[in-house]
Amino acid sequence: MEEQVLPHFTVPKMVPYSRLGDLKTHLKTFKTQMLISWGFDVVCCKMFVGTLTRTALQWFKRTSYGTVNSFQTFSQLFLQQFAANQVKPPKLVDLFDI
Repeated sequence: MEEQVLPHFTVPKMVPYSRLGDLKTHLKTFKTQMLISWGFDVVCCKMFVGTLTRTALQWFKRTSYGTVNSFQTFSQLFLQQFAANQVKPPKLVDLFDI
């Protein structure tokens, strides 16, 4: 995948994701920052790796070459890998634990 980075492109500044925290929020924040910066598909893939750290970065390094062919694929793989870490909305039953 090859794509030229636009001259006015700004790298998103955000807290890196390791495996803790809300991965959907991390992904949405990244997508928003990339939209503002005019980042396109290949640039998104390259820049998203820069938002990963520790366990998440190790996971990416173990991903087979050629597996990621679009940012949509990358997003899906990311969400699948860390699905257990998703923040779940509270349920009525949770209120009884308080």
